[in-house]
Amino acid sequence: MKLRTPSSSPPSEHIPVTLNDNWHRFQVTTITPVYGGGVTAGVPDTELPVRASAIRGQLRFWWRLLNRQRFSNPQEQFEAERDFWGGMSDNQDRSSKVQIRITSWAGVVPRRFQRVQEVGIPPYAIAVALTGRDNSEVLTAGLNFTLMIRCPDMLWEGVEETLRWWASFGGLGARTRRGLGAFQIPGITPVSTAEEADSKGCRLVLKGSSPNAHRAWKTAIEALQTFRQGEGFARRKRSAGATVPGRSYWPEPDSIREITGQHRVKADRSSFAPVHPARIAFPRAYFGLPILFHFKNIRNDNPHRSERRDLQSDPRDTTLVPAGEGIERMASPLILKPLALSGGQYAACALALPTEHLNDLALVLRWGDTPLRTFSTGEWWPTGATDARVKAAHIRPMQNRDATDPLTAFLDYFAKGS
Repeated sequence: MKLRTPSSSPPSEHIPVTLNDNWHRFQVTTITPVYGGGVTAGVPDTELPVRASAIRGQLRFWWRLLNRQRFSNPQEQFEAERDFWGGMSDNQDRSSKVQIRITSWAGVVPRRFQRVQEVGIPPYAIAVALTGRDNSEVLTAGLNFTLMIRCPDMLWEGVEETLRWWASFGGLGARTRRGLGAFQIPGITPVSTAEEADSKGCRLVLKGSSPNAHRAWKTAIEALQTFRQGEGFARRKRSAGATVPGRSYWPEPDSIREITGQHRVKADRSSFAPVHPARIAFPRAYFGLPILFHFKNIRNDNPHRSERRDLQSDPRDTTLVPAGEGIERMASPLILKPLALSGGQYAACALALPTEHLNDLALVLRWGDTPLRTFSTGEWWPTGATDARVKAAHIRPMQNRDATDPLTAFLDYFAKGS
């Protein structure tokens, strides 16, 4: 019987090499709950909660991001990616040169699956995913398994870099960009400097240090919630006796009021006519799409209600999506999570991925399936720095941050805390 030749992959300063029959072995432990990951979206698989194919997909994404600057055109990158990770070529299925296995499950027992409400997930991390899924379950933190990776020696350097970035900023299951499914791999040096992130076209901000991963995660998520919707920061404080905060300091609500020609007029004749000086603009599209806009003050036409009704109401629900046939979503370029550091510490982490694609993005505002307005590039948010700064000066969460887009403004807020 012919024996395999041991791998000659060189030792790494970032990743320990543990080999047996050419397999690199890594111990993985989840530090936040895993949402989804099964065949059905948003539903965990009790038999196989983490799939090797899903991990390969995650690694492929990070390889694509890390290597995009190496190629002169998209076709060249596509062919290199297909050669590395597999795919169809001339109607032939090209297999991946990277093999992945998962073994040695520990902690996968029925009691690890709990309802979302029982595990203390920061609401803003999962609220969108839970629409219509009030009874959703997650796999609680503490899952352990062995990840095995094998590839030709000449490719290990690329796999190693990809693995470091995935271990630092990726996750398992769904909603990983909001910190669900975060994990740590002992011995892997995390990507933790702004300089290394910048070398790949990303921007990294770390905040604080805590022995509690959940606390670091909560810090990151609550920062985004405050920046986008926080009362007294992104919205006016509620008036005495009110059940909801006041009008938004962001321009989207007044932009929709102006586009639809509808706005609330209360029974006392006070009006919610659009007045925001930055309208018409939809800057929060930078944080991902679709965005559902729901106004609280919808007119109640039920004649059996005894309270006084508004004379006129705000628009009904509208949705902002990418323009293009069959395109409904755009993943957020912002990743928030707890980053595992050395010594059992965790930092609140905000990583902004490259955003060049937003310069060519067109959007559609819809009522159900009916388009209300299409915004070409530069119409929903200026692409020029001067015009963008003019608009930003009128948006309270973005003011005094020298930012030309809300993502940059958020990173400034995340770093400063105010």
